[in-house]
Amino acid sequence: MLAKESTAAAPPRERLSAWSRFLRRRRFIVDPGLQFQLLAVSFGQVLFFGTVLSIGLFLPLVIQLLSGPLTSPATVRAADYFLNLHNTFWASSVLALVAILLHGVMVSHRIAGPLHRMRRVMRSLREGRIPTPIHLRAGDFLQADVDEVNLVLAELEARRLSDLTLAGSLENAIDRLGAARTQTGDPALLAAIDALTARRAELRRALTALTREVEE
Repeated sequence: MLAKESTAAAPPRERLSAWSRFLRRRRFIVDPGLQFQLLAVSFGQVLFFGTVLSIGLFLPLVIQLLSGPLTSPATVRAADYFLNLHNTFWASSVLALVAILLHGVMVSHRIAGPLHRMRRVMRSLREGRIPTPIHLRAGDFLQADVDEVNLVLAELEARRLSDLTLAGSLENAIDRLGAARTQTGDPALLAAIDALTARRAELRRALTALTREVEE
């Protein structure tokens, strides 16, 4: 009974947040070169923003502390504000930096994942195999590019099936020519039939160069 209630209370897969879906993935870094570059860019932008912000916040206070008398009310207020800002600014900045970097890992994964799959498609095609269409996870980027790749794969598969049909028709024609070989005495025709029969396997390989990759 408890097991049934627990199952019913569990949230459906499609309602999981983006972070929950991201944390369920086994590999957060699928393309170290690309993802680390994107993280380096994000880190540089955050560092630049943090430097400008800290200068804008602390520099006027430092100037006030160095220029005015230490006992003046303005200097005392500046010193109090400087200490309070110092106690809160750096901790919150570190937390913000960690959150931004984690978000950067998630965003880079949404870019690197589709690119990694498209590279696998190119590698399969280079090896003479037509892979299955690419299926992206929820939240992944480059959906339009993946759709174009899937259209190319669909067209290649249609051409492969057409070539298979053509190869079968040609083989049947070659078989009929071989069967009718004894009915002709033309040496040129006999030589042509023998040459065509000898190159039958080569012709089939040319028409069926691509194979369908079995989905694991």
